[in-house]
Amino acid sequence: PMVRSARMVTVFTVVLLQIAVQAVVAEEPVSGFLTWRGENQNSETSATQLPQRAVLEGEGANLRWTLDMPGRGTPVIGRYSDGDRLFVIGYDGSGPDLLETLLCLDPATGEEHWRLGYADFISDIVYNRYAISAPTIDPATGHVYFMTSPGLLISVDKDGQERWRISMMESFGRLTFPNGRTGCVTVEGDLILVNAITSNWGTTTPARSRFYAFNKDSGELVWFSTPGVGPPFLKDSSFSTP
Repeated sequence: PMVRSARMVTVFTVVLLQIAVQAVVAEEPVSGFLTWRGENQNSETSATQLPQRAVLEGEGANLRWTLDMPGRGTPVIGRYSDGDRLFVIGYDGSGPDLLETLLCLDPATGEEHWRLGYADFISDIVYNRYAISAPTIDPATGHVYFMTSPGLLISVDKDGQERWRISMMESFGRLTFPNGRTGCVTVEGDLILVNAITSNWGTTTPARSRFYAFNKDSGELVWFSTPGVGPPFLKDSSFSTP
């Protein structure tokens, strides 16, 4: 029994060490084009020697690869210690079979690393007319955050393992519209911020454009704000990214 107990303790210790190592590996500072508006969310980049225009074929062609993916979502790129990763949201299929899809690609070759699909629900979004959201990479940890058009707020690691998810529709009464109205997630310190039009209960019963802040590690709600009253201020028309 003593030998068996010692082995159990050893195995348990090894498991804890493996978990700790995985946690360290999963979180690492990254740089790159981490949000839809660039490094500083100002529509600029510090990258140099970029092509002035895209030449698709013939002399001077500089097109490296293409991806046929509807959705108009802006790709983001993170530079990780084990290689660069490009993340982009689009959609596959149509009608009841449509899936909003998060893809992870090698930005140099276009090779697909993994993909995650999320079904639309209780929504009348016209996908072939409007853009959907874009992912955001946390520069401190490399984790990826995004919100689907029906309002699933999701965090995954760089390898596509889901960390947590919140149904904004079920938890906070988020509304959907034919044109999507899904802004991107903003990372600020230990918080992630999203903008949503909600109609819930109590003081949040009236449909208004609101900001929600969640702990980026746990997904726990930290605060929400209704910055204006309507009509006409911030009542029901917002595509905003905080």
